[in-house]
Amino acid sequence: MPASIRRQATRNYAKVIAQNQTKIEQAIIGIAGSLTPLIDLDDLHTWTYATLNPLSPMLLVPSVSGAYLTTITDDMPTTYGGVCMTNSETTFSNCLQGIHLRNFVNTNTNGGPVCAVTNTTFTSTGELWYPFDQVPNVSRSEVGIELLGYKNLTVLQSDPVGIPNFANLKYGIRSIASHQINLRWLMFDQNNVGVSSLGVFLDPLVNTFNTTYCTFNECRIGIQATGSNMRILENRINPIPAGTTTSGMLTDLGILLRGCLFDVRHNEINQSTIGIGLLSNRKTPNLVKLNRFTFDDRCMGFWRQRKYN
Repeated sequence: MPASIRRQATRNYAKVIAQNQTKIEQAIIGIAGSLTPLIDLDDLHTWTYATLNPLSPMLLVPSVSGAYLTTITDDMPTTYGGVCMTNSETTFSNCLQGIHLRNFVNTNTNGGPVCAVTNTTFTSTGELWYPFDQVPNVSRSEVGIELLGYKNLTVLQSDPVGIPNFANLKYGIRSIASHQINLRWLMFDQNNVGVSSLGVFLDPLVNTFNTTYCTFNECRIGIQATGSNMRILENRINPIPAGTTTSGMLTDLGILLRGCLFDVRHNEINQSTIGIGLLSNRKTPNLVKLNRFTFDDRCMGFWRQRKYN
């Protein structure tokens, strides 16, 4: 595999660099930026099968396989990890989780990021290996990029070519208690949820998330967030084309924000049940402006709002 691992002499982290068309397939975690133990596949099978999560993805809860990985890694003496750089058409195929990064400030001595995830594809064909082929409803990759307590990461497609970066996953990108996450020029196709952010202590001031110039095709939910500071600009959210059933999902929600600070401008949302849903967003100022809605059942929905512009 054309990937390299480098250890910095002056900083307590390792850097994984995947380049030159690296392809990682059928892994539980493709690249783990944290100390992780050996995983017993039979235990993982038993745990997952016994605790299948019946809840809707709208409720912002991790699915069971990810909860298991979090449980076993949290039992380790330290789960503080390093960083990874992927570029040059790196592909993660049929991995339970593509990249897993946690508990790290990805900043160099000059204040810039140590590295980024660029020109990288995460895809699932519904053919996960054991133990997931033995468990109902766990046949698809869970998440492309999982972030837990991570700070300062950019994920982008530097030269947009119309090829999806996140395809047929449960979550494209799932972020929990992470800060200064920047997504640009990405394409999400046929995911249950494109982008998901859950803030620590539900305080949006310490959980900033920027999504700009991204395209979401045939996702049940394009962007969802709870307790986060969301800047959502110039994105496009498209439904399943009429008469097709490629993913078996409807576009229920373009954007769902709960308990957030937000700046939502210049987005195009097409044929969603609800274009933008706002729930219990109590802090100000918040802004929704100059968005375009086409054939949405409801352009916007408000529940338990205190103040908004």
